[in-house]
Amino acid sequence: MTSSIHNVASFRRCLNYCLEDKLVIGRDGQKIPLYKDRAEILFCNQCFGEKGDLIRQFNEVIALNQNTIKPIFHISLMLHEQDRFSKNQWIEVSKDCACTMGFEQNQFVTILHKDKPNLHIHIVANRVGFNRRLVNGDFTGYRLRNFCNDMEIRYKLKPTLSVRQTEGSASADAKSNLGFSGIRRRAEETGNKDLQK
Repeated sequence: MTSSIHNVASFRRCLNYCLEDKLVIGRDGQKIPLYKDRAEILFCNQCFGEKGDLIRQFNEVIALNQNTIKPIFHISLMLHEQDRFSKNQWIEVSKDCACTMGFEQNQFVTILHKDKPNLHIHIVANRVGFNRRLVNGDFTGYRLRNFCNDMEIRYKLKPTLSVRQTEGSASADAKSNLGFSGIRRRAEETGNKDLQK
């Protein structure tokens, strides 16, 4: 499972991106959908209705805390092409993600996209709660990556590695190839007495 997370300023723009069909200009100059009905709202937490209702409700809660510039989390979770989830599984995964990221008591919408071979969801969450408190936005990438790793294990999904994980494992291998003599030699060169023992 791969993921991305962004802090976004406008709920309206984010929801438009998630819900509206992508349009291309045809030969006759008319805009035509690239993929018709690509999006489906699977779940709404602490909100309800169609796009206009959702925008109004989110903006009312955002107005409770004027101290934030980017009050929206936009999270994408994507399966490998060989993996499949039912709609109910996607809903459970989005609820688990909300708990992990700390916005389970806030407004959020889960949207399924069907326009690619590997199905994916978008979770659009209000960082501002009804209590006016803002969900912590620190280390969201790390928390989301750990969440995806947990979901891969729980649902027996095809494991994926992020760029940082592959770089990190390569540097760990290089360090382990130093061995004790290499560490001792480097310690002697730098004068680090703790490593020389």
